[in-house]
Amino acid sequence: MPTEISGSTGVNKIQDGTVVNADIVSLAASKLTGALPAISGASLTGITTGKILQVVQTAVTASYTFSSTTSWQDLTGLNVSITPSATSSKILVTVHTNSAASSGENLYCHGRVLRDSTAIGIGDQYGSNAHRAGWAFSDSDGYTKTDTRSWAFLDSPSSTSSLTYKGQFYNQGSTTFRWNRTGEDNDDANSGRLISTITCMEIGA
Repeated sequence: MPTEISGSTGVNKIQDGTVVNADIVSLAASKLTGALPAISGASLTGITTGKILQVVQTAVTASYTFSSTTSWQDLTGLNVSITPSATSSKILVTVHTNSAASSGENLYCHGRVLRDSTAIGIGDQYGSNAHRAGWAFSDSDGYTKTDTRSWAFLDSPSSTSSLTYKGQFYNQGSTTFRWNRTGEDNDDANSGRLISTITCMEIGA
């Protein structure tokens, strides 16, 4: 026979194992003690916005040099793909990047991010200005100085298809653009190699 629960009284005494989910109308939070079972974040209720659904990142540790350009060019390897789980989701895109000019020169270079073929998080058009960018690379003395830039944008792609976000640069000057490295890049204590990253976080709407 089932064991009667200690303290139960009356004709309809509660017996062990006879209380089912349908019998429980409400439960005070103070009654939730001890180790709770594992639960998926997808099962949580009452959280309507701001849930981080997934995070993807690409880190580029190699260094590259780029000459002047007359068009936007890809930053080698600085791309990441993500597939949103709902069209209402937003994608928080962040870029952290390092650069320098060739030794003894000044750098005039812009950066931006594309979602597939669409530039996002860029400045307004001004006249015939072709450089609607998200950030600027700069270096006032070349040589060992390195310029660090961080950029972030909350994108609303309204899509559940796979999306590719990638970084690009436009080097309008004659200076060689050195990425993830110092200007001289010698094997000594004054030089360094660096890392650049692009990260996408899906934010549930």
